[in-house]
Amino acid sequence: MVILDDDMDLSELRSPLIKCIQQELQGEVGILFSGGLDSAVLTALSREHCRPVLYTVGYANSHDLKAGEKGSQELDLPWKAIVLNDDELRKGVRFLRTRLGLSDPLTISFELPLYFVCSHAEESILVSGQGADELFAGYDRYRSMGTD
Repeated sequence: MVILDDDMDLSELRSPLIKCIQQELQGEVGILFSGGLDSAVLTALSREHCRPVLYTVGYANSHDLKAGEKGSQELDLPWKAIVLNDDELRKGVRFLRTRLGLSDPLTISFELPLYFVCSHAEESILVSGQGADELFAGYDRYRSMGTD
């Protein structure tokens, strides 16, 4: 587990990420884009090598959709909103539970956006910033779990 500190050289993270982007993001690329830090950094680095389509999943007028649209405009990239309703959300959860055998609510919440983007996207390559927080010891709520 890497914990970011003042002495860390960020090129240790940037260089391998850029190399991976250059090698893997060839062709039509879609990025799961919440407008948050992880997906924004991934998108900013990716657009130097391709022109990805950004996908944001959420309910109408949700924070994620608003942030996704704003971020896509600032980055000048195409954006597609996947607007959900309660019925679609239930179907997505049911699919993840029955077809993929997922039962943990936290895991399901992480996988739902991927499920919906995969169901709608036309691009052959989809990228997500999911898991990037683990490079820096994760969210505070996870970090505090190991201090008992």
